Amino acid sequence: MYISIITAFYRGNRYFDELIRMVQENMEECKKRKIDVQIEYLIVNDSPDIIIEYDHSISIDYSLRIIINDTNVGIHQSRVNGIKKAHGDYIIILDQDDVLLPKAVYSNIENIGNSDLVLANGYFVDTKGHETRIYKNKVAHWMATKSLFYECVSSLIVSPGHTMIKKSSIPDVWMKEIMSKNGSDDFFLWLLMFQAGSSISINNQCVYKHIGTEINLSNDRRKMYESSENFCRMAKEKKLFNTSLLRRINRRTEFKIQWNFSALSKIQKIKLMIKNLDIILVNMIYRLFY
Repeated sequence: MYISIITAFYRGNRYFDELIRMVQENMEECKKRKIDVQIEYLIVNDSPDIIIEYDHSISIDYSLRIIINDTNVGIHQSRVNGIKKAHGDYIIILDQDDVLLPKAVYSNIENIGNSDLVLANGYFVDTKGHETRIYKNKVAHWMATKSLFYECVSSLIVSPGHTMIKKSSIPDVWMKEIMSKNGSDDFFLWLLMFQAGSSISINNQCVYKHIGTEINLSNDRRKMYESSENFCRMAKEKKLFNTSLLRRINRRTEFKIQWNFSALSKIQKIKLMIKNLDIILVNMIYRLFY
């Protein structure tokens, strides 16, 4: 099996040494378990004015390749540029500030079977270093494989970093229709895969860490909602999904923006809740298990 790990890289020299050691640890774990695998690590430098610097004395026995974008193009296009250059049968897309645990590659190989995608568990790590599981139980993990919860709740896959995707199953539309605002490109990918009827396996092991930063969470949420709005506009204009699905996602996004960022009276809040009862109900069901 040939695995390509891809990181869209932006002014991230401080992460580089740990990233290449992390991939080496995964390669060594596969060897210990006698798993026949080749790994390549593709760094897509989306800050072409910066020269990537790292410790060349670090020993690696996988293929390390650096791709340099001509200009800054954003995370979606950078991920696509990496996938186009990848030799692997399976793809792991990892953010530069997140972590693959040493068992990530072999564990996902053992669990993907014939599926198009395997969804593993992992950890949120807050700014104080406290860890909590992404999916606190098997029901929440199962919900993350169902389209309804993406339409009504959010993208329940925190990042592509705790998935492994069959390269041939990545939809052509996602490779061509590039998001102009960072944040929702992976949400776009999961919806396309749901629409295509892609099969998803579950890996109950925690193989990944999503590292918290000091970013203002309120501003960060607003950016994600804006990216979701951008996704809805693009998908509607290009007729990428059915109208009812897009209407619900757009309504969910507008509901959360108004609820979190608007000064609403009690009457306005009640009207907003009545309008979005279906979305509220699905969120309540998810929160019972999450």
